[in-house]
Amino acid sequence: MSLPEIASGADLSALLGVGKRQVDRLAEQGIVVREGRDAFRLIPSAQGYTRYRERQIEERLGGEHSYQRARTERMREAAAEARLRRLEREGNLVDVDEIARCWDAIVDVVKKAFWSLPARAAPRAAMKPTAEVEKILREFVRQILDHLSRMRPAATKFGARRDGNGPHLEEAVE
Repeated sequence: MSLPEIASGADLSALLGVGKRQVDRLAEQGIVVREGRDAFRLIPSAQGYTRYRERQIEERLGGEHSYQRARTERMREAAAEARLRRLEREGNLVDVDEIARCWDAIVDVVKKAFWSLPARAAPRAAMKPTAEVEKILREFVRQILDHLSRMRPAATKFGARRDGNGPHLEEAVE
């Protein structure tokens, strides 16, 4: 098969599937080989354009070593996942939702204890002088805080028991 050695800009643009201006830009970049005013060396220009397009595709797909990069990233992900599994097995990781449920239970107990304070203190503080009422209230607050400080979350793998009602606090033995 015999191809012409020289092609016009119009013929080369038709062969490469680009416009005449693009052929001129490619010539300025040294990708196609200009032979004269509107003449281009056909085979070296086609080969140069093919290499140019292959480089563009490589860059879009992640470079020349995209398979190696993807493989390295996969290995890093596997190592990170294995590390998390090991930390969980060792008990160094906790379930965030489990901790949130545990804190919700703690806050509920504290709120209930303090909301019950007025009803419990009112009968003892009725018609008493201010200093004595303050003493009574301080004693009730101390009792509540002492009671709460002896409570512990029910133990499970993640620190609080799940039985459908969420985590619970166990009363300290008095």
